[in-house]
Amino acid sequence: MDSGTALSDTPYRPAALFCFLDSLQVARAWGVRPAWAGSRGRPVPSPARRAARWRATAPAWRMQLPFGKLQLRLGRLRPPKREGDAAAGASSAELSPAAALCAWLAENGVYMEDRSTWGKAPHGLLIADGTTDDGEPCGRGLLAKREIRTGESMFEVPLHLCMTRGVADRRFERLDVPEMAGVDDYLALASLLLYEDELRARRGRGECQHGSFWDPYLRMLPRLDAPLDSSDASPLNLLWLWGEDDLAWLEGSPALMAARLLRDKIDREYAGMLSGVYSRHPQVFDTDSAFTLEKFRWAFGILFSRAALMPSDAQTLALVPYADLVNHSPFSDAYIDMQSSSTRYAFRPAWKSRRHHWLAGALLRGDRGGDHRAAPGEYPNAEDVREPPDREIVAYSDREYNPLDQIFVSYGQKSNAELLLFYGFVSERNPYNSVDMSVSLQTHAPQNDPLLERKMAFLQECGRDPHQPERFPLFADRYPMELRQFLRFAHLTEDDVAGAADLEQVDVTRPVSAANERASVQALVDACRKALAAYPTSADEDDLALADSQMAALLTLNQRLAIRLRRSEKRILDKTIAAVQREFRMRGG
Repeated sequence: MDSGTALSDTPYRPAALFCFLDSLQVARAWGVRPAWAGSRGRPVPSPARRAARWRATAPAWRMQLPFGKLQLRLGRLRPPKREGDAAAGASSAELSPAAALCAWLAENGVYMEDRSTWGKAPHGLLIADGTTDDGEPCGRGLLAKREIRTGESMFEVPLHLCMTRGVADRRFERLDVPEMAGVDDYLALASLLLYEDELRARRGRGECQHGSFWDPYLRMLPRLDAPLDSSDASPLNLLWLWGEDDLAWLEGSPALMAARLLRDKIDREYAGMLSGVYSRHPQVFDTDSAFTLEKFRWAFGILFSRAALMPSDAQTLALVPYADLVNHSPFSDAYIDMQSSSTRYAFRPAWKSRRHHWLAGALLRGDRGGDHRAAPGEYPNAEDVREPPDREIVAYSDREYNPLDQIFVSYGQKSNAELLLFYGFVSERNPYNSVDMSVSLQTHAPQNDPLLERKMAFLQECGRDPHQPERFPLFADRYPMELRQFLRFAHLTEDDVAGAADLEQVDVTRPVSAANERASVQALVDACRKALAAYPTSADEDDLALADSQMAALLTLNQRLAIRLRRSEKRILDKTIAAVQREFRMRGG
């Protein structure tokens, strides 16, 4: 609407929305002065009310309400500036990435204020540009800036600020790419992330006027080219993205094969998209710059390390701005989840009738300076593709935090190999750390075993592939009894099954015979020793490399992470050998 256009000139007259308000109530509700009122006619609010209300600023226009010929001067509505607000009036380009993200969140309905208001406690978090764990850099994180109580909501991010599968489907539907609706969730989200990031990059290069609605969030994401060992930037340093020189430091570790297999799978997925959806729509997917293999790997790295699965909403996958900054602790019981919104957010999707939120549109519109909200035309189709504002992403504290304590959530019960593979770090005090042990009938059954065919047939009946190895996790303080049962089954002899019409009748949940128990224990010990022999160094040598500060300083971050991972795996194998032998001796073996 241009300045000076009267609402009475438009075909729609929303008189019913204001039939319960007289002109003075309208003026008080929006903190604006009726055009017919002089300086004496303007209500004088209290200092607290004046500080909290919205105020009208230029550009302004006159609106003729259809009752009482009341004219109001309305402009871009925004909260009043406060003293000490360094970000006030600054554009997103002038702010640091963290400050721009916080401003974007606040302008889109997230309560980021330091003071309490009706039904809202002061926002309790702040962004740390660099965090460490065991002396190693861990990128950005979230800190408590006040005391946080157990069970308190640490953050609330509306779903309409998140990137989800639904957003991807609507975005590419409007770009006339219907095939995207039939691809995997990760592929759809990766393509959306690359598309929006290219909009951000093009705006940064001055090639287009409008960037992505998610510009401030995209600026905060880690990058492949960010330097390691730096607290000023956040590198995306996942194990499967390492070069071969760094991967060589994991020789002997099962994580080495896992990293290569995952990278090969991502590359195959890219080849499939390149020959399919991307090639059929070159006007949308620029495979020469925006949708290259390197950027495709980056997008999947972002999804693996930052996307959250919502357990209460059918495992919905979402990239959640701000919430994805919180770091992991294996001792935390807090987790990120979705719930119905506790706040009425200003955003309303464009696919809903405008007559229900025409006035809310005034809050979303504004000059195109530093306003990050999705005004119509500001970010083309941004309102059309986003999720409705009826849900929000939350995490509740599982402990008390003091000011400047780093807050944590749990990414799940993951081993160090999984943490390094998908998140790029290793936890020294990880109670869920484990190393996979592979066993099979071909490698552990006795030579010339007359029961081999019967054993393979039994595994097939149980839905297992007898030609593929079975994997079992070994922990520092335990190992699964299913591993012992499989080894007892693999070492069954004709004497052990005498009198049993079928192998199913043999109970391997307890010792079958002294000879069988001895053979199964020795098989497990031999398997652990074989795994240890595959490493080029011992655990003691790894301890020495990290204990010597001068020697450790000569190593790169990736080399130190590789040493930490392989050392933790060797310790588990050593402890498993000791535990099995001790248990066998206690049973009189």
